[in-house]
Amino acid sequence: MDHSSSQGTAEDGTLPGSEAGEATVLLVPENAEARLAFSEVAEWLQKQSEVPAIREAQDHARKYMCISSNQEPDAEATSLMRRLAGDLSSCSSVSLPRSPSPSPIPLEPDLELWTGFYYLALDRPPQQPLRGWTAGILRHGNSLNDLVLCLRSAIDFVYGVRRHQAILQIHSTGLLYVQTASARASTYVNGNRVSGQIHLLNEATMTVTFGALRYRAEYARFAHSESYPARLHRYLREVLGSQPSHSMLTLTPTPSESGSIKVGQWTLTTGTIGSGAAGRVSVGVNSRGQLVALKRMIVGRDRAGLHQIRQRLETLGSLAASHDEPRLLRLVEMITDDDQGANRTADLWFVLEPAVADTLGSLVVKGHLATGDER
Repeated sequence: MDHSSSQGTAEDGTLPGSEAGEATVLLVPENAEARLAFSEVAEWLQKQSEVPAIREAQDHARKYMCISSNQEPDAEATSLMRRLAGDLSSCSSVSLPRSPSPSPIPLEPDLELWTGFYYLALDRPPQQPLRGWTAGILRHGNSLNDLVLCLRSAIDFVYGVRRHQAILQIHSTGLLYVQTASARASTYVNGNRVSGQIHLLNEATMTVTFGALRYRAEYARFAHSESYPARLHRYLREVLGSQPSHSMLTLTPTPSESGSIKVGQWTLTTGTIGSGAAGRVSVGVNSRGQLVALKRMIVGRDRAGLHQIRQRLETLGSLAASHDEPRLLRLVEMITDDDQGANRTADLWFVLEPAVADTLGSLVVKGHLATGDER
C-alpha cells in the first residue's frame, strides 16, 4: 500500500456519518513496520476471544481503529518480512553444511494487509480521560492501552514499541499534544525526540514515530468544521475540568490544511488579529504549547531605535514580574531575518506574552476594568 492508498482509506473513513466521521486527529501508518503492526492488530480483532480479559481489550482497542473491509497487497511489508525471515534462517542454520546445488526458492506473492488508521474522537474519550489516550503494545487487565500499536509476537522486537509508549491529550489551547510515557520509550514528532516535555501538534499534518512505527498525524475533516469548536469547548470543560473561554480558543483554531507559517520556534495560528502604525500582530504557539503575540515590523538599516524599544519592553517585563502582574506584556524574544543589517529593509518580530483575546478597548466595553482604571 503506498502513501496515496493510505490517504484514500483515511479520507473515506472520515466522511460525515462514517465510523470516524467525528474524529479530531488521525494516525495513519506510513512505513512498512507501522502498516504490518496495524494489520496484525486488525487480524487479532477479526475473531472475538472467549477469554473475558482479552475480549475486553479487543472491544476497547476497536473503539479507536478504522479498519478497511478488504486486505491489500503491500510490497514494502513483504520485503520487510523476507529480510526478517532471511536474518532468522541465517542465524538458525549457521552450523548446517551448505547444499552443493541449492534449488531456487520461489517468490511468494505479496503479503495482504488490513489497512486503515487510528483515530481520536472527543465522543470516544480514553479509559483515563484526565491522563489522555495511551499508546503502546497490547496490555490486558485494568490498565489497557487505548491505541494498541502492536501485539506481542515473534517480531515485536522489530517495532521497538514499549508497554508504556506515549500519551496523547487535548491541550488547553484545544490542540493535541504527544508526551512520552516512559524515559526508555523512543517517540519522535517531525524528527524531534519527545522527552520530558510535551510536543504540541501545531501543524495540520505532522510525522509521529513510536519506536520504529511511523505515522502521519493529521487533523481530521471534522476538526475543521463549524460545529467542532463548541464540541471542543464542552470536552475541555466537562471532561478535562478546565475553564476555557471561547475567545481564547479562537486564537488557536485547528491548524490550516493550506500550510503553516513559522517564525523561529513559533507557528502562527491565525492571520493578523490587530494592526497599527507600528506593525501587525499575529498569534503563535510553539511545540511546548506556549502562546505568544508576534508583532511584525519592517525596519531599515538604522536599528538604533530598536534598542530603546527593547529596553522599555524588558523594563515593563521586570516590573510585571516584581509585582506579580500577569496582564502586562513581556518580551520573550526578538526575531529578524537580517541580523547583520545587510539589506535595505528587514522583517522584525517582537515576540510578546501573554497573548490574549481582549484589547484594552474591549475590556472597557465589557466592564472588566474598575472605575478609574480606564485612565
